[in-house]
Amino acid sequence: MEYFYSHKNNIKPERGDLLIAEPLLEDPRFSRAVILLCEHDEEGSIGFIINKIVDISMDQLGDDYVGMEGTLYFGGPVEQETLNFIQNNAAQFDEGIPLSKGVYWGGNYDKFIDHMQLVGKIPNSVRLFSGYAGWSPGQLESELEQASWIIVKDFDLNKIFEIPIEDLWRVILQSFGDKYKVLINSPTDPRLN
Repeated sequence: MEYFYSHKNNIKPERGDLLIAEPLLEDPRFSRAVILLCEHDEEGSIGFIINKIVDISMDQLGDDYVGMEGTLYFGGPVEQETLNFIQNNAAQFDEGIPLSKGVYWGGNYDKFIDHMQLVGKIPNSVRLFSGYAGWSPGQLESELEQASWIIVKDFDLNKIFEIPIEDLWRVILQSFGDKYKVLINSPTDPRLN
């Protein structure tokens, strides 16, 4: 796994990278967020916050989800009424847009719903998101220049289905060595320390 500050190394973000919120990022929606970047081109960027949960029941999502068990993730503040999913079982739901190492954005939604209704829950190979994080053209680059995000390349995306979400931000930062040791263990609001 490699990590970079884009503004220091001239590294460009691309599909399949993770964006890790800098430890002191003040926007509460993105505090300690880990974002999976699913699209990045001249028209802008789209990603999903993969370590925050929406506290609603699946029944509230509509008829397709009534009686289902599972977790809904807060993908981001944009278009929160939309649902998207990532998955690492392409054979089960057909391939979506490849992100990296067998992880896909989307897939055959009808197969996904049929499977969920058959088993009564969201499978472990899927993360379902309400909303997304979006950037207009050049906006993400500007935020990278302001050191709001750390770009992580070559992360095994299958681990996002294995690492407990409450630990994901910390586990990734710990892998960078001692640089973030103090901040990893500090409270979300350093004034409370």
